[in-house]
Amino acid sequence: MNAHTLDGRVEIEHRDETFSLVRTSTRAWAITDATGTRIGHLTIVSPEGEEHEPVYGIHRDGDLSDHPQGSDWEGLVRALVNEVLDERGAP
Repeated sequence: MNAHTLDGRVEIEHRDETFSLVRTSTRAWAITDATGTRIGHLTIVSPEGEEHEPVYGIHRDGDLSDHPQGSDWEGLVRALVNEVLDERGAP
């Protein structure tokens, strides 16, 4: 999927919860949980990678360590959501 798929607001259902991506700039989206709490953000690291698709980076709010990157933005978001849900003890 490309950045055009991410225009405006996108909702992702994952592990029985809804998470939203809301565009905050031309190259960034906030990731929020169902309560509206921001858990991280997705950015375009490069508009065109090796496979001629955008390369995305995912960042958890408050985490300054290295972050995963790739062209599968949805997979990156789901991995972050898994991390957050595991910490919350969600099924």
